[in-house]
Amino acid sequence: MKTNNKTIVFRCDFGSKFGLGHLMRCIALSEELQKYSYIHTVCLTNHYNEKYHELLSQTAMHMIVFPENTIGLAFNLEDYISDPTSCITLFDNYDVTFEQMNEYKKKYQNLVAIDDLADRKFDVDLIINQNINAENLNYKISRDAKLLLGSRFVLLRKSILNTRASRIKNQVFMSFGGGDIFSRIETLLKMFHEINKKLVNTVYIDFAISSEQVLMVHPLLEALDKIKFNYISNSYDLSSSIARADFAITAAGTTVFELAYLGVPQITLIIDENQRVTGEEINNIGIGACLGNIDKILCSDFVGCFFEFLINDAMKEKMSSRACTFINGEGAKEVVGELIKSYNLAA
Repeated sequence: MKTNNKTIVFRCDFGSKFGLGHLMRCIALSEELQKYSYIHTVCLTNHYNEKYHELLSQTAMHMIVFPENTIGLAFNLEDYISDPTSCITLFDNYDVTFEQMNEYKKKYQNLVAIDDLADRKFDVDLIINQNINAENLNYKISRDAKLLLGSRFVLLRKSILNTRASRIKNQVFMSFGGGDIFSRIETLLKMFHEINKKLVNTVYIDFAISSEQVLMVHPLLEALDKIKFNYISNSYDLSSSIARADFAITAAGTTVFELAYLGVPQITLIIDENQRVTGEEINNIGIGACLGNIDKILCSDFVGCFFEFLINDAMKEKMSSRACTFINGEGAKEVVGELIKSYNLAA
């Protein structure tokens, strides 16, 4: 696993039909890698929209868009990189099959996976899984892959790492990730009408959601008089909104770790299967309350949990303290250190 080349290629898809968590993890690694002037990072992707320009311009990661839709690793790296045989390819993509990994490594030796599910056999050099309890997954590997598993390896972007919490009473942060989420959250949003009936004081909610989704969400919520929604659309630096939240309502994805790092207690919901491992451990480690699958949540349970978080300051302080010790912010640094050591990337 030695190379004299200093190029790392990320294979990642993101956009309106995908969650952005994959991209955020790649950005976190790219930011850490770029501390080394001799390392160049490239992202190969199927889709790119100008609305991501500000986010990506901060990373100095060079974006290359495939000319036609490409599944997983079904491409020739030499079409995009001048010296492909000694590059390191890091994929964060569920479409990559074991057969693709095997064929890819015959041509391009150095291959790394970021994964959540352990749902296939892997033919790679390293596997990175930042999720809670990832150490207990049974990874099937075809060679002596190094496993970097668990919260020690949580990948956080600089915007989160450089932020300090300033929690404000009755201020809530809410996010369910990217993509077309309305059909999955519509029933939950209707439950805010029950919350609104019971509120005495006004609650302010920063709701991170795309402008396209706001057009569907706003009609459900505009009649509420005790809950004031501030829609944050097409902005990918949510650090200030997260930092001021007294608590959060979120999907059990990447945002869980950003909230934990900043000590924000969270009500968590599982909206995709890849979030199950993390979601089910939220309660065990005491950094929030996971209510399970979003499509099975009872209104009484959600409303009751919301008011518990709104009122019970002692519970939130306990959660906040545990969260701050759970994520130390060194995950990207640890992973990059392993990459440099494994592939002899020292200058």
